[in-house]
Amino acid sequence: MLKSCLVLGVLSVLLFGAESPNPYIEASKKKKDPHVTSTHGKPVPRYQLLPPVTAKKPKPKPKPKPKIIIDENGKEVVVQEEEVKLSPQELELKEAKMKCIDDDGAWCWKVGIYYLEGKIVEQDYDEALKAFEAGCAKKSGGACYNAGYLYEFGRGDIPYDHAKALDYFLKSCNYGYDRGCGAWRDMK
Repeated sequence: MLKSCLVLGVLSVLLFGAESPNPYIEASKKKKDPHVTSTHGKPVPRYQLLPPVTAKKPKPKPKPKPKIIIDENGKEVVVQEEEVKLSPQELELKEAKMKCIDDDGAWCWKVGIYYLEGKIVEQDYDEALKAFEAGCAKKSGGACYNAGYLYEFGRGDIPYDHAKALDYFLKSCNYGYDRGCGAWRDMK
């Protein structure tokens, strides 16, 4: 009787496995799928940079309270202020400006690009240069490169200045922006 129980126990172990499957081990044995983006459905490396930030829909704001002012005769007058609606690109520019102020040089670079290209706002080289210089001060290599570009070619009211362009290209190279290294070598 003891032998038959022992034989049945050995057979059950052989047939059904000695241990219950561990979900953590089983999960690690399965072949993992490569990272897939949600927009393209193509595998991309995990170290790929994030896609550019797009404008998000603003949260609905409560209706503004009517503004009450007192006119010349001492009577109260109710004035309704009209809400200005911004396009998604204008919202993105506004967000980029706020993040630039919060010490992020890459966002200053983005603001400068908006002013340099003039697609969303009117093209303004002086504003672009201010944004690029602020981004360069916050160690953005791309912003330094674009500031050097503006000084190299003297766009708008910005005069041609070889020394400043060379300095900005060198900073760009030091911050790891390869195009800045190439521009510095070409100007030197």
